[in-house]
Amino acid sequence: MLCKKAFDSIEYTPMFKALENQGVDEGYINIIRDLYKRATSTLKLHKDSDDIKLERGARQGDNISPKLFTACLQDTILNQINWDNRGINIDGEYLAHLEFADDILLIAHSPQELEQMLIDIHNASKPVGLNMHLGKTKVMFNKHVTPAVVTVNGTIVEQVDSYVYLGRTISHDGSLLPEIKRRITLGWAALRKFDNIIKSKKTSKRIKTKIHNEFILPVMTYGSETWALNNNMETLLAVAQRKIERIMLNITLKDRKPNTWIRQQTGIKDIIQTIKESKHRWAGHVARISDNRWTIRVTEWTPRSWKRPKGRPGKRWRDDLTQCLGPTWRTTAKDRTCWKASREGFLLHE
Repeated sequence: MLCKKAFDSIEYTPMFKALENQGVDEGYINIIRDLYKRATSTLKLHKDSDDIKLERGARQGDNISPKLFTACLQDTILNQINWDNRGINIDGEYLAHLEFADDILLIAHSPQELEQMLIDIHNASKPVGLNMHLGKTKVMFNKHVTPAVVTVNGTIVEQVDSYVYLGRTISHDGSLLPEIKRRITLGWAALRKFDNIIKSKKTSKRIKTKIHNEFILPVMTYGSETWALNNNMETLLAVAQRKIERIMLNITLKDRKPNTWIRQQTGIKDIIQTIKESKHRWAGHVARISDNRWTIRVTEWTPRSWKRPKGRPGKRWRDDLTQCLGPTWRTTAKDRTCWKASREGFLLHE
């Protein structure tokens, strides 16, 4: 769910109070307070207006704004709601919601429980000047739940099979394939922005390689540190990259050039190796987390309340690490020197 015009509506007093309640150093709070105290806006018509003093609203586009909004949302709304025993039981503690700024993900066992949680959010948001954006709020059911209509304040919440949340496609069946296909599509869209440069025979290979590595590849591998790729997905990504390389070299399949020759000519970063590098780097960060945050707890969690169905289990994020580096990879990662030494072996692992 999303809050409508959330960043415009947030008031300064509860925002600073939330930072105090959550233990932020007073010096940092004073710096932020001073920045917002002097914030002004100007209307540009036939001439510029006088400076207008701003008294509410987080600065959109500022790196710290999502943190400020999340702190305010947690303190003024979520902490006021009693969601004990709602959500997923993770080793004795319930995970009912995740939030990033005004993007909130709610987790429930049934449509009825979800509807009540949405109503709780809706009722708690009004006193602080926030409203749910029901047009952008979606509900998704997996195979363990019988779908039902979910309504909030008389409005039916749209049911979907997949949804893009924080730039990542989330599917009702947990499949990563829709996200892989979406990333490939976005990669082609990024390529089209540089069509004239990439396809031109006058453009040097160095420039084409730079465009690929700095503009196209990051789009195709966004969020890849959290992926659990199988052979089919790796093939889709590799094939897409080879097509891009042939465009860079102005050749087609009819030219019958081997992939090794093409890579020597383009000199671009291999997409699968790039994904593995990101995953290895992120795995080190996860393993070195020393507090009780959900990142490490969900990574190590094995559900005990349900029986695994017949058939081959789906690939988990940690399987590549366990197969290549052994079940003690988390212990290895805590030593940065040892973890850095394991990088090459992980990248070469098939």
